[in-house]
Amino acid sequence: MCCSGHDVVRSTEITATSPAGSGTVDITVISPGGTSAKFSADQFSYTSYTPVTPARICDTRAVHPGVVANQCNTGGNTTLGSMGVLNISMAGYVPPGASSPIVPTNALSVVVNVTAVNTTQAGGFLTVWPTGSTMPNSSNLNFGAGESIPNLVQVSVGSRGDIYNYNGSTDELVDVEGYSAPASTTTGEFVPLSPVRICDTRPPGSGVTSNQCDTGSNTTLSGGKTIQVQVSSISGIPSSATAVVLNVTAVNTTANGGFVTVYPAVSSIGSPPNISDLNRSQGETRANLVIVKVGVNNSVDVYNAAGSADLLVDIKGYYG
Repeated sequence: MCCSGHDVVRSTEITATSPAGSGTVDITVISPGGTSAKFSADQFSYTSYTPVTPARICDTRAVHPGVVANQCNTGGNTTLGSMGVLNISMAGYVPPGASSPIVPTNALSVVVNVTAVNTTQAGGFLTVWPTGSTMPNSSNLNFGAGESIPNLVQVSVGSRGDIYNYNGSTDELVDVEGYSAPASTTTGEFVPLSPVRICDTRPPGSGVTSNQCDTGSNTTLSGGKTIQVQVSSISGIPSSATAVVLNVTAVNTTANGGFVTVYPAVSSIGSPPNISDLNRSQGETRANLVIVKVGVNNSVDVYNAAGSADLLVDIKGYYG
């Protein structure tokens, strides 16, 4: 395996950029002293990303309209108290209403949107890590009292997944958006781009140029409204893209308890999946990263649950 570029960090460490490829390959180092031997310990495995239609795999809130019985509100998994740890299945788990696992058992990592709601203390945070490994000294989501706040997390898959809550009590919502697994082809490799704004529902002017989201029926989203946003075959995104990486921002929000759902576009706009990508309150400007599968018309659908809000969508890359 040869690399397009490398840097010698120290006498025992080299960083390198791998070429496109698939499967598992050997890595060797060539120096004036010769070529290093091949060992299984230094093999490199390519992975590919597979986007899925977003699905909720965990909700610690009690069963009520909009919240079904699931692995996180039955069998001892409930609202997380201070210093509490939530242990959930990710790879191989079949959510309520599904007939097969969303994430296969050979997945190496999963991309999930984690949302904290019903928070009771300031200075709280969540840490997500694979079951079976030591909890890292890090945070994936920070929140204050009374906030509903999400963040996108990519985490390695252990036997299960753990979520730790530092302070106060909080309910957790976990929505899976895709997974990485060993690659047999080059499909699913990430291609980064310089960020480009492809959607802005605000009226043109004051830094807002005319675009696909402030003309025709695509304008400020009222409660319960869905718009369709073209994400490929534009701005350097090929029509072959399977998923896109977006930064979605809600501004000019008018109601508490609102949320935004981004999902693969369907031919006739109907009910969105029971997940959320961005939670916000009245008057807040809130953003979150979203990795979403591309649907019909090279597009994704964006749904606003309550109150009115303007949406800004910036594309940052795609999976081929």
